[in-house]
Amino acid sequence: MKLKTFTFLTIAVAALTACNKKDLVFPEDNDIASLNVYNLSTTSLNVFLNGNRLNTVASITPIGASGYMSVTPGAQTYQFKKSGTPDVLFTKALDLEVTKDYTLFVAGTSDANSFLVSDAFATDTSKTARIRFVNASTDNAGNKVTLNTDTVVFNGIMFKTATEFVNIKPGKKLLTVSQAGSVAVSDSVTFVSGRVYTIFSKGTKTGTEDAAYGAGIVANN
Repeated sequence: MKLKTFTFLTIAVAALTACNKKDLVFPEDNDIASLNVYNLSTTSLNVFLNGNRLNTVASITPIGASGYMSVTPGAQTYQFKKSGTPDVLFTKALDLEVTKDYTLFVAGTSDANSFLVSDAFATDTSKTARIRFVNASTDNAGNKVTLNTDTVVFNGIMFKTATEFVNIKPGKKLLTVSQAGSVAVSDSVTFVSGRVYTIFSKGTKTGTEDAAYGAGIVANN
């Protein structure tokens, strides 16, 4: 299965994205936190906090991202609504630390299918690339990430789990993301020295279109 390049990951089986953190505008205020929402559900979403819509430019489409949004740190309850309706699909209680950056992976339209990941994208001074893997596939099966068919980088990663970053040699590699009996993606990716990447899975083996089992990669710096 092949990766395709979009503004953000946006095909049913697999896709490649360059949602680059350096292209986003970050707040200067030291009294806020930053929250990015990856919508890996099949429904366009809007995010609200204290009655205010956070993603003011556009709804977050299926297999899309909000970009980093300035939010009030501390314990807050966020509301997620289907685009075009006032109805709340679900709420999510988050406790974000001041000046920290986070990504919320929304793998379905319920609190149980969404989870928070801390974004600390330290680059490696040894001129390697750095990768991590996030399993957002609701199959809840152990996922495996392999480079060049013979190097298993991550294995047995369960739903709602984010690995630590590991260093890899830069260059063109065959990236494969799979679980037992199914391959999310297998395609060539060029990893650049000094760059930081998040690889993730989404969907289910029995899903179709936006709900299909797939994978994506995001350049985080």
